[in-house]
Amino acid sequence: MVEIILWLIDKLVKWIGLDERIPEFFERQKRSEGGSCGNISAQNRERINKMLDGSAVLHGPYSEEPTLRVLPREQFDDVLREHADRKREQLRNVAPNDPHALVINDVMWADDPPSFSLRAIDYAELCALRTVSAKDNQPRVLSANALIVCAETRSILLHRRAECSATYPSCLHTIGGGYWPPGIDGRDGDGEYIRHTAVREVYEETRAVIVIKEATPKVILQELSTGFVQVAFLGCPIDAEARRHIQHNAEGNVVWLSFDELGARLERDTDWVPTGKAAVLAWLCMRAPGAGRNPRFGKRRPEELFAILAGPS
Repeated sequence: MVEIILWLIDKLVKWIGLDERIPEFFERQKRSEGGSCGNISAQNRERINKMLDGSAVLHGPYSEEPTLRVLPREQFDDVLREHADRKREQLRNVAPNDPHALVINDVMWADDPPSFSLRAIDYAELCALRTVSAKDNQPRVLSANALIVCAETRSILLHRRAECSATYPSCLHTIGGGYWPPGIDGRDGDGEYIRHTAVREVYEETRAVIVIKEATPKVILQELSTGFVQVAFLGCPIDAEARRHIQHNAEGNVVWLSFDELGARLERDTDWVPTGKAAVLAWLCMRAPGAGRNPRFGKRRPEELFAILAGPS
């Protein structure tokens, strides 16, 4: 009797189309909440990397955040210590000497999640390392950023870096910054989750409070010219009310781009930080998580816009 009832229910579900509608419903829910709603094929990843033209490399997407292992600080040799001391003196009463973390292991990018072994340093020490390192072998610094989306106003939030920025001044980028390893100067830092870095940096630079969920899509971008290793969280949602309270800060100005103008700006503008542009392209390729139900960019779906911008496969 039970088998007959289950058979009838199965036939009814298929007859009214619930077997197709229920998965579609949950897919829409994930999209509206900023969860993963698409993937990046190896072919499309290669297309993005071709557009980066050697300035950076895209890895992922990943289902989990990278694991972080922070190692104790290490004494520099006399030359590096002298460089660092001079930089600390220059920074005194002018700018903070923030903590950073060097990536010191050979990262297995195909692992999910990848693992990072980190060495804690301060900004003065980082500047010293950059001074003595070749331009094509800059120290690798772990960072995180967030591509923030307001589905209600159909726009994304970007950051125009200040003219005094050490890297890519006055250029457009997603919002983020360096990972703070725990234990420097008695500070707790960002702990064991790199998403804490993105949340903290977004608040510091815009006063916006965002939530990054485990399901939020993530890729990693290696910026070869600067050494930054950026964990990018794609499609972090913000509502229209929170958007009204966004603020600028000394590190740059916030820039809102509407969905309808995004394609032209990606195609025409030359003032993008390469990894910022790559993060937006990866987001479009993944069907714009966080952008709401059936988002359109002009009259195009996000994956259609990506295909046009990325060129022939």
